[in-house]
Amino acid sequence: MSISILQHIALLILLFSSIAYATLDGFDLGALAGAPLSIFYVSYVYKIFKGKVKLDSTSY
Repeated sequence: MSISILQHIALLILLFSSIAYATLDGFDLGALAGAPLSIFYVSYVYKIFKGKVKLDSTSY
């Protein structure tokens, strides 16, 4: 299952809108929705690129 660039953009918009909602209206529903969403998104991107990006002395 592959995720397209438009789906990435939609997830980022949802993430940033929930963070903006949390900062404007206090630590409430936006923060509760944004934290798990950001954790899921970061872990999903990590799983995609795990093993594909190599960091060694030649990559600098």
